[in-house]
Amino acid sequence: MNDSTAQVSVRILDKEYQVACPASERTDLLDSAEALNAKMLEIRDSGRIVGLDRIAVMAALNMANDLLHAQARDRILEGDVSSRLICAACTAKNPSMNAANASAKTTRMIIAT
Repeated sequence: MNDSTAQVSVRILDKEYQVACPASERTDLLDSAEALNAKMLEIRDSGRIVGLDRIAVMAALNMANDLLHAQARDRILEGDVSSRLICAACTAKNPSMNAANASAKTTRMIIAT
């Protein structure tokens, strides 16, 4: 192991794991392990799922689902920001154009492409 690699000890469901990661990502790894541990504890404590493997799979599925929803929200927000920027650019080019006309023009431009 070199200077840029850190050996990190994480505890998940009362079990210790040694994980190597870039030293600059140590805090992110610890935060990720803490989030995973919390999700696995929540699933285990619900009493509906038994066994470490099943708990880990359910936690991974739940966290992947959360990630996909967050990515979808990001795409929606990026599209909204892009359309607002286009609308602002149209209005700046033609100051007599009001926001409603610029928005309609933007919609036509997006649909046409």
